[in-house]
Formats: sequence, structure tokens, C-alpha cells
Amino acid sequence: MKWISVQDRLPDFVKVENKGECLIPTNYTVNPNKYISIKRKGFCKLHRLVFYINNSEGLNPKNWIEKNKGKVIMHSCDNPNCINPDHLNIGTQIDNIRDRVKKGRSAYHENNGNNKLKQKDVDFIRYYYKKRTIRELSEFFNVNISTIHRVVNQKSWQPLPEPPK
Repeated sequence: MKWISVQDRLPDFVKVENKGECLIPTNYTVNPNKYISIKRKGFCKLHRLVFYINNSEGLNPKNWIEKNKGKVIMHSCDNPNCINPDHLNIGTQIDNIRDRVKKGRSAYHENNGNNKLKQKDVDFIRYYYKKRTIRELSEFFNVNISTIHRVVNQKSWQPLPEPPK
């Protein structure tokens, strides 16, 4: 099998600059979500188009997009404007969230700056909620009653679901 360079696996209308192992387009601007918007072949993000070009399995763009509806293109490098095909993988949104949590980049539970509670508080609430009133717990932790209800009913502070086997 013939080796093909990464540069040869990119669309020829894209000019890139090497930033470490990442390839960053220089002739496109980054949108407020830190991605590069594009309208070509039915794609609206450049990294999705690059992934399609390198992994289309012979499908035309419309069929490939339909087949992969609900999927996201994930960056192993965590750089949303990188278009290096070796850094792009396809998965579900939950796969993307798991990856983010695993890498410690997620505002999940205690890492969320908006959370007043810590894991030990949640454990305490779930253990004592039958022995104390919801109001007592909310006053003790200085949070809204609805926060205690969500913790007790596991509507918040849920573990991420395990991947299917």
C-alpha cells in the first residue's frame, strides 16, 4: 500500500499551518464556537468534511451524512480547529463527553464552578434524606430545595452511563 502524506489527504482548497502535530487552516476564520465553518458538499464544519474525505467508504456526501446522522467528529488533540485527519474520529455525543471527562476537561460535578455541592455533600444528602427533611438539608447546605430534590432523585450528580458492551 502506498503511503499518502497527511497534506495529500486534505482538500486542495485549504491552506494549513503546522502547530505541533495539528494542522490549522490559515485561509478560514474560526467561528465563535472555535470551529471552522464551511459550506461545501453539504457540510457545515471543515473538520467534518475532512473526516468524510478520508473515511467516506465510497458513499456520496448526502448518503454519508444521512448514515452518520447524530454522530460527532471528535478531536483526539482537543483542538477544535485542527483538521489533521489522524486527529479525527467519529463517535456519539456521549463518547465525546466521556473523552472530555476522562481527559479532565469537563465541568462535571465538582469541576463545575457553578456547583455549590461537592461529592461528599451529595453522598451525605443521599444517605440522610430519609432522616432529615428536604428543607433542613437545603438550609444546611445553603441550596435551593429543588437542588436537594434533584440530588435525592438522581436527576443531578449522575454518573456517566457505561459504554455498551
